[in-house]
Amino acid sequence: MYINELPEIIPPKTIVRLFKYDENTPDWKDDVDNIYCVGYYSRQDGLETLWLVDMKGDYCQTTDKDFLLKYFEILTIGDVEDYYGENSPVIAGISVDEPHVVLEKDSL
Repeated sequence: MYINELPEIIPPKTIVRLFKYDENTPDWKDDVDNIYCVGYYSRQDGLETLWLVDMKGDYCQTTDKDFLLKYFEILTIGDVEDYYGENSPVIAGISVDEPHVVLEKDSL
């Protein structure tokens, strides 16, 4: 995927894979190849802070778009327009069998 194809705001439910770490992100060493989805944004943090949701549905860490593009491979772009998730189902994780599928609370 080319950077110019990305929306200005990375939508929730975008699936990403951590593909590298470096001296700026040593804590990510053991997480390389893990798959995450972009969670709903927080009004407190704004649209510049991306929340990453792990396979189990835990909002586990934050990053920004620059770090996302540097360290993560974008596997699929989410189609959610409700960035804050106010009228959307809770993200419950990522399917183990189909890692490109985001689970919602109602689908467990």
